[in-house]
Amino acid sequence: MILIFLWFFSDLPRVFNFSSKIREIEAVTTTVFATSNSADGALEGWTNPTYAYTDDGTNFTTRVGTVKNTWYGTLYGFDLSGIPDGSTINSVTITAEWKNSAADTTGPVLSVGAQLGGSEISTATSDTTGQTTFELVNNSPIGLTTANLKTTGVSGFWAILRFRRTDNTATHTASVDYVKVLVDYTAVTAPTVTTQAVGSVESTTATGNGNITNTGGQNANAWGVCYRTTSGCTTADSVAAGSGTGGTGAFTASMVGLSSGTTYYIKAYATNPGGTGYGNEVNILTKPAAPTNVAATDGTNADKVTITWTKSTGATNYHVWRDSTDLGATGDVATFDDTGAGAPSITAGSTVASDGTSTSQVDLSLSGASTNNGTTHTYKVVASNATGNSVDSATNTGYRGVGSLTYQWQRSAADSDATYSDISGATSATYSDTGGAFDGSGRYYKCVLSATGVAGQTSSSDRGFVAVISVEISANGVISYGGISFNTSKSTLQLGTSPTARNNGNVAEDFTIKTSAATGGVGWTLGTITGSNIFVYEFSVNNGTNWTKFTTADTYVGPPAPATNIAVNGTQNFDLRLTTPTFSDAVEKTITVTILATQH
Repeated sequence: MILIFLWFFSDLPRVFNFSSKIREIEAVTTTVFATSNSADGALEGWTNPTYAYTDDGTNFTTRVGTVKNTWYGTLYGFDLSGIPDGSTINSVTITAEWKNSAADTTGPVLSVGAQLGGSEISTATSDTTGQTTFELVNNSPIGLTTANLKTTGVSGFWAILRFRRTDNTATHTASVDYVKVLVDYTAVTAPTVTTQAVGSVESTTATGNGNITNTGGQNANAWGVCYRTTSGCTTADSVAAGSGTGGTGAFTASMVGLSSGTTYYIKAYATNPGGTGYGNEVNILTKPAAPTNVAATDGTNADKVTITWTKSTGATNYHVWRDSTDLGATGDVATFDDTGAGAPSITAGSTVASDGTSTSQVDLSLSGASTNNGTTHTYKVVASNATGNSVDSATNTGYRGVGSLTYQWQRSAADSDATYSDISGATSATYSDTGGAFDGSGRYYKCVLSATGVAGQTSSSDRGFVAVISVEISANGVISYGGISFNTSKSTLQLGTSPTARNNGNVAEDFTIKTSAATGGVGWTLGTITGSNIFVYEFSVNNGTNWTKFTTADTYVGPPAPATNIAVNGTQNFDLRLTTPTFSDAVEKTITVTILATQH
């Protein structure tokens, strides 16, 4: 690109139009322009210096020199803001159109030069009226750059216009029509960038990938990826800085703080003084976040554990995990029933049937029976979408419960552990069976336990029986004392006919005894000492070692019972001793003695 600076505003075509006016800077010291043989170093001003702004061939800016071989000149600064930063400066050409005064025969020598950074860098001279031009070529030898050309103040770029008279003419005049500067430069353009597929996409982070394929003449001073949730992002949106140096080549950019389960549109970019270049647009869907509020039921249901959760944005599927087992895809839902969770169970325990504790019933109960909840499992939920899975949710435990127990008691048909049938109405944890055997034999019992959602269990069996209380008296229980005198004692030991009571039942028994008064003729009254029509009656359970008097007719002795804990088929002798009254009639008497058996 060619940029021309002119000190004129004519209708000539312009290569570049600048908004700022070219500045004219007058020299202020002799050291800048005066040669070593300067006579006095005095500088005289140019007349009408603005005439150098127009190329009209009519209006000239002039300067008169009065000292031989002394340079007279001026310094002009240029506004180069129209050259883009970073442009490559190819060359700078300064041209001056001038003429000698009419009085001059050989003319002064005109010098056109350049000053850069406060130092004069090059000049060209001419001793001919007309146009003088010279060119500064970049980097040979002066290293022209956008930066040093555009520096403002005394260190910027300046054009030097000066002349001197070399003959003996003391006074000489130079007239300049115009001075112009032509800058040949190559402008920096925006970099060329491509966008590659995004990698490492997670729920809140991703890695953008781009490639600067052409710097546009200068390395990027900013590069990376831009992104947003709608198409068409720019650097005014969210950006992530890229790796590397900003030169050609691939780079990565780490995007953080993304929203989970969200679609993002992404472009690589690179910026230099020539502008910002964007790559093609790609898009990603971030992984969903983990579901929240995961909860599993604790025994609410016997046939399942129900797991619930709060859904994740952008998720399209969920996997429920039981312990270390993935239960499979559930779909886009927020609840799941795990019917495969460990089932609850029943411990049936052992049947306890009473053994003769009652003469009317067998009492039934269970020992060790219980219900047991299902296995406690740990649950978590993982959300997923087309990109992948979320991290695991927080965990929660749950288990299958068990319903209330129901009972059904069963009884064997005979005294053996076989052939059971349900006992009607026997449906409680304890039961008293009044329908069993009363003949001294037993029956076997067991219980079937059931609960909702649980396989039924049957308790172990146990034999039970109703108590049968029975006593048998030997010798048919008849004792004959024969004739006895008044106030005389006689015992069964003397008669050799001791009555024997036998436990003829099916449980241990206690025996007690009572006697009646004597009947027949004039009745006898029972007493503790004899008297008229008063008799004394005694019994012994230890073969006459000790005798116990009956004190009250028709009343059993005890408690305690005279004989206790008589085993089944065990016996107990009851010897009796009668002492007749002191006086009575001579009629035969009858006395009834009763032995009672009770369960021990």
